[in-house]
Amino acid sequence: MSAKKSVQAAPGAFDQPVPAARANKTCGVVGLDDAPARADRFLRQREVLPLSGFGSSSTLKNKVKAGEFPAPIKISEGRQAWSEREVIAWQQEKIAKRNATLSSATEEGAPDAVRLAGVLAAPARP
Repeated sequence: MSAKKSVQAAPGAFDQPVPAARANKTCGVVGLDDAPARADRFLRQREVLPLSGFGSSSTLKNKVKAGEFPAPIKISEGRQAWSEREVIAWQQEKIAKRNATLSSATEEGAPDAVRLAGVLAAPARP
């Protein structure tokens, strides 16, 4: 049985700060200046449906086809996924559009109940 050797850094090796010009502003790692803050993540359909609020996969497919939702990325034969960043951007766009509508209704002096009912109320399902 061989004993594992632990590797130790030389004394004082980590005492010196990384020069600011070479350090990444987000994580301080040398050489990662151009790296994104974090990598994008692929989401499968079962993860996208609750994030989108669509009730079914057919609605999701129809929204993608109509250009109203980000298109999936083919990750292998028979497999597709969505970019988490694109889905989040879509959510933020929807929220911003709603907020702009609320702001314009407020500026026009609409009563709160009328404004919220007209903007946020979903049509009743039969």
